[in-house]
Amino acid sequence: MNAKKNVHQHRLTRLRVGMQLLRRATMLCTLLALAVSTTACGWQLRSQADTVLIDSMTVKGGSADFVYRLEQALEDDGVVVHDDSPRVLLMSALRWDTRTVAVDKVGRAAEIELTLRFNWQVFDLDGKALSFRQKIGTSRRYQVSADNATGASDEDFLAREDMRKEMVARIMRALSKLAPTLEIQP
Repeated sequence: MNAKKNVHQHRLTRLRVGMQLLRRATMLCTLLALAVSTTACGWQLRSQADTVLIDSMTVKGGSADFVYRLEQALEDDGVVVHDDSPRVLLMSALRWDTRTVAVDKVGRAAEIELTLRFNWQVFDLDGKALSFRQKIGTSRRYQVSADNATGASDEDFLAREDMRKEMVARIMRALSKLAPTLEIQP
């Protein structure tokens, strides 16, 4: 009887090990199929912007901080940023809007919405438009506590930083797609 019990336990152990191997193989096949299908359709992470294939550019307008961030991103992509470039990216002033979207029971602001909007366009040195005017904007909401004014100012600062980064990334993505049309004709 003891021998039968050992044989039965041995079979159960082999069955469990087999099931574990089958689960691992299924998981590996699923991950492999997912990887192949996402690369085949051209999907990529949003944060991975295409490279801007432009040799040089001048950036004007906007705020000094935003222009600096955009110039850094362009330089990181290998674009030479200087004032004598045949391409000029001209930005309107950054327009920040703030509005209260929710109030607490005493009538104080409980949720704030920030909106950032501006226009940009690429021109040649003679002022001829090399691209259409692009209108872009983004918004963020954050909670406000009347008991924690410091926390509210930190939230505002972080939201604005995040919005600036997003807008630089969006301009970089747009420039990477526009690059072939921005060639200067002699």
